[in-house]
Amino acid sequence: DLLGRLLFGFAVFAAFWLTVPVVDADRRLQLMLGAAAVGGILVGARVPLLGSLVAATATATGLGCGVTVDPFLLASVGVLAVAERSGSRRFPWWLLVIGFVLTLGTLVLGGDPGSTEFVDRTRTLLLSALVLAAAWALGVRTRQSRETAEARARAEERLRLARDVHDVLSHSLSAIGVQAGVVAHVKTLGESELRDGLREIEIQSRGSLAELKALLH
Repeated sequence: DLLGRLLFGFAVFAAFWLTVPVVDADRRLQLMLGAAAVGGILVGARVPLLGSLVAATATATGLGCGVTVDPFLLASVGVLAVAERSGSRRFPWWLLVIGFVLTLGTLVLGGDPGSTEFVDRTRTLLLSALVLAAAWALGVRTRQSRETAEARARAEERLRLARDVHDVLSHSLSAIGVQAGVVAHVKTLGESELRDGLREIEIQSRGSLAELKALLH
């Protein structure tokens, strides 16, 4: 998993960071922010929330400085992991609030709506919102699917145990009932035979209780 995250991070860094033309003075900033973003998804293997925040902060700073066009792909890895662990709704209210704030900030601070820079920034923002929302929804769906599978497995196990308990009890009670009927209704049995019959009932009942206890345990 860690190797996969590292390879994915390098692929995104090469495709969405290094391909952005920058002057020599900004190249060091680009490399530093890109390394921080890649480091964020590595940290996210242990602490998803912290990793996603590190990657998102580095990416947002890079977008603001014009050294990347990454639509928060690196941050989405941590968002996906957070949703898998604790997400309950596919589109929570806070995600919509963040999207609204980012959209409003772009419209207010993005400059001339007719400029190419404004159009590119808006396109990147919309794509970023889509990537993050898709990552969160996929994580929540994965978590819900896992919980559903676990609940189904528990229900099947309960049903299997119920059948086993039924089989044990029905067999044991039937055998005890037959033995008790013989002891109760056969008038020619002597005292020793009666004691043997009762002893068989006792052995059968104790064995059934032990089997039932082991099964329930």
